[in-house]
Amino acid sequence: MSSTTATVSGALSAGASTLTSVITNTITGTAVGTAVSLYSESSRTAAIEIGNGNSRSGDIRIGNGTSTTGAVLIGRNGGGVSIGTSGSTNTIDGTTNFGNGTHTVFGITNINTTSTLATSIGNSTGALALTGATNTIVGITSITGATTINSGGTATTQLGNNSGSCVVNILGAVSLNATSSIQNTSIGNSTGTISMLGDTTITQTTYPSISTTQIGYTITKTFATTVLSDTTLTFSVVGTGQALGTVKGVYLITCGFELTNSGTDTANNKALCLSLTTGSGTPVNTNGAWEYYEEINDSMGSAGTRYKGTLCGIYIKTTTSAQSLFLNGYANTSGTDTISATGNCSITRIA
Repeated sequence: MSSTTATVSGALSAGASTLTSVITNTITGTAVGTAVSLYSESSRTAAIEIGNGNSRSGDIRIGNGTSTTGAVLIGRNGGGVSIGTSGSTNTIDGTTNFGNGTHTVFGITNINTTSTLATSIGNSTGALALTGATNTIVGITSITGATTINSGGTATTQLGNNSGSCVVNILGAVSLNATSSIQNTSIGNSTGTISMLGDTTITQTTYPSISTTQIGYTITKTFATTVLSDTTLTFSVVGTGQALGTVKGVYLITCGFELTNSGTDTANNKALCLSLTTGSGTPVNTNGAWEYYEEINDSMGSAGTRYKGTLCGIYIKTTTSAQSLFLNGYANTSGTDTISATGNCSITRIA
């Protein structure tokens, strides 16, 4: 039979029919089990439409039989395959393989949202890219093998959320920005808490530290030799103060000092104090050895170095306001001889 138009009604059985052509290469095959081709000619340029009528409410089922073992291939070796181009919701359930070619899924797309079966994306050799403006992964997520997140993008990459109920666990050896030499690495924020459990090792590459925010950053200061006030409890400043900068942090401050006398008068008392106020006897805080005091009433002997000591403590800077450190002191003698002080100080950021 050969015709340009044919209508087939009722059930069509390949085993009972010798129909070989409707229009051109429409249905071929004459026996059950023989391959059937539907519009399979090589040079076709027009569209092939299946179930494309308006207001359709029934399903279109392809390869939907039970106990089937054969694969359902869509666009196996052809061009791009588009599913749901009108913005419909597309649900792909069970074990699904998308073969060769480019596969584009438009609209709201759900992959295995209702099934309890495992879902795998990617393989051990091919690359997997998530390139959306915002990519959200919810639930327990395991990433195995070499993984790059946002390697070529410029947008911020976020793992977890800030609700307080989301825990992100990264197991095994973890490297953060281990190979980049130009990008800074930030961990945590200005309000949250960072917990580091177990042994912690911090290895820096720049010594001495050159940034005010870097652990180990150190300021050194020499307080110039200055004659101390001869009036008891009236402090004078030794040299000039040292600016502490405006960066919050925890600082270890140590100051070695030296006292020298000009003659043989009797020293009645001597005092030194590290303070945040010039000419003050108020120490930096109450948690350090910021003060030296002696009331000895002894002869100073010949002129020269009389005493050496160290003042030290931990200072927690909680403000970004400018502050300075001062070495203040006084030394009362029985006559006109004087006592001078000098100091060498280091201020090191430890946290």
